[in-house]
Amino acid sequence: MSRSAALDDGKHGAPESDLVGSWIHDRYEVLEELGWGSLGHVYLARDHRLKPGHLVALKVIRLDRLTPSSVAYLKREFRALSALDHPHVAQVYDLDVVPGRDALFFSLELLRGETIVAAVHRGGWEAGVELFAQTLRALAYVHDRGLIHMDLKPQNVLVLDEPAGPRVKLLDFHLAQERDAEHDRNLRGTVAYMSPEVIQGAPLDHRADLYSFGAVAYEALCRHAPFAHHGDVMKMLRGHASEPAPPFAFWGVDEVPPALEAVILRLLEKDPDARYPTARATLRALNDALGLELAPETPETRRSALRGGRFVGRAEGQRLAESLLRPLLASSDAAPAREPWILVVRGEAGVGKSRFLSELRVTAQLAGLPFLDARPEVDDPQSGPFRRVLGELMRRAGRREALAPYDEGGALDAERWARDHGSAALPPRVRTTAALSALLAELAHEAPFGLALDDLHRADEGTWELVHALAAGPALPALLVIGVDNPGGERLRDYPSVFDLALGNLGAGATRELVASLLAAPPPEALVERLWGITGGNPRFVEDALRALAETGAIKSAEGRASLREDWDRGLPAASLESLCRGRVERLDPESARLLGALSVAPGPCGLPFASLVADLPASRAEPAL
Repeated sequence: MSRSAALDDGKHGAPESDLVGSWIHDRYEVLEELGWGSLGHVYLARDHRLKPGHLVALKVIRLDRLTPSSVAYLKREFRALSALDHPHVAQVYDLDVVPGRDALFFSLELLRGETIVAAVHRGGWEAGVELFAQTLRALAYVHDRGLIHMDLKPQNVLVLDEPAGPRVKLLDFHLAQERDAEHDRNLRGTVAYMSPEVIQGAPLDHRADLYSFGAVAYEALCRHAPFAHHGDVMKMLRGHASEPAPPFAFWGVDEVPPALEAVILRLLEKDPDARYPTARATLRALNDALGLELAPETPETRRSALRGGRFVGRAEGQRLAESLLRPLLASSDAAPAREPWILVVRGEAGVGKSRFLSELRVTAQLAGLPFLDARPEVDDPQSGPFRRVLGELMRRAGRREALAPYDEGGALDAERWARDHGSAALPPRVRTTAALSALLAELAHEAPFGLALDDLHRADEGTWELVHALAAGPALPALLVIGVDNPGGERLRDYPSVFDLALGNLGAGATRELVASLLAAPPPEALVERLWGITGGNPRFVEDALRALAETGAIKSAEGRASLREDWDRGLPAASLESLCRGRVERLDPESARLLGALSVAPGPCGLPFASLVADLPASRAEPAL
């Protein structure tokens, strides 16, 4: 267990720690303390909902020790991380409050590793160069998406020991700043790695991160931060602001190639214009200096970049959804019931219904409203999604004892509950629907919540009947958001309690925005016109088409510009998505093709164990193939 700088404000002593051995929302089993600071603790926990036995890190923050701006920083970290999807950036899962305490928590990807400085000390400068390259790929991805990390330091660049080799993970975005944000003169970051422009309160951009990366790499290679010899904090700040970094020989380091030293020292130039302009340019400089061929992107990072498109073209729908959330956020202890309280988000496959629900979930969580999600699963019993949701809501409400006789693997046994709490005068199926509807209403009046029910078109009749019962009944102090393909959503739109939001394909302008965000560069107009013509502006098909081009090497994005090979359009069909999909299938490796074949012959949605059995693939190879 160690003190965590990310949870320390230097003003308070260690807070009491008594969560070990407890459960949070009857979902997170807190196993041990990993670190602490004056603002809170980091715990190892088992998430019994995400995956059976899945281990996560819980970052628990005491709100009574935070200023409003500090709370905003923490929420910004969650917003930033929830929008990033990259093999070298830590994943964030959830944001919620700790029951009975003035505290909130993040659940994050559990990262067990050592700092990049420790890894380079152990492996030498040769091993360090590959770790620097991975860090630069992560920074390029983050910067491409308009974010500046603002707190690069060894503790925030971890190296994990994985079977395929060491993997860098960039974490702790609570000080992250949007590139176009209003200028903020406040000091942000850690003194030993802080850029001159941050210290001086000058306008800054992504090159502030490159300075901090240079300071981290300097320490990794020299075993000392650039101005560590000053000792005093104020002298260190003056050193960063106005003194050249000491040459490596100052620390007795003579094994590092001079060309590598020159790259690191250029990153530590006081004038941002004298540094390398981008993370990718820095990686190129490493290659040139050492005669290497470290790729600016790997197949894995390229795939992740094409998964991280901006949420575009839905501003009106977002405003509507947030207007339905607002009454619940204004006074969550006594939120009024009002109509409409059910939002049906419908449209054709691929238009972004699931993404819409996901974005709304983040908005609600940032505002402090519990927001659950559910969807039909293979082999669900009747009302399967609601069984799981009601089980979780009862645990959140502290009704564990009441749930215990009806607990069915964490879900509510609907039939037994209805038998004991429903009206015996009703037929069994109607009784179950009425009893579950009444329980959901009771829980909503106790504590308002949001619920996203996605893929309703795949749900069983029991789930549909419960949705109809809720829509026909009195309004609840909750928000039920339903994602459903056409024409299924039209079955609900005539209820007064339902607001029907039909999502269509993107227009040409929004398609251009989406393509630009996926490429992290302004796209060639010929590419946008072709994609829009083929896909009709369907977001999923746009992303699929771009992936097809990337897989063939026909399109590349570097240094803020996208470039196309001369014969790029050969990677796209003349007029149909069918040939696009056929081409992607033909490029699959043999095991992925076998798994796809198994899924295609299944009589309905099936789990990976079934598909891997049909494809004759062991589980260890089926998931990568998927």
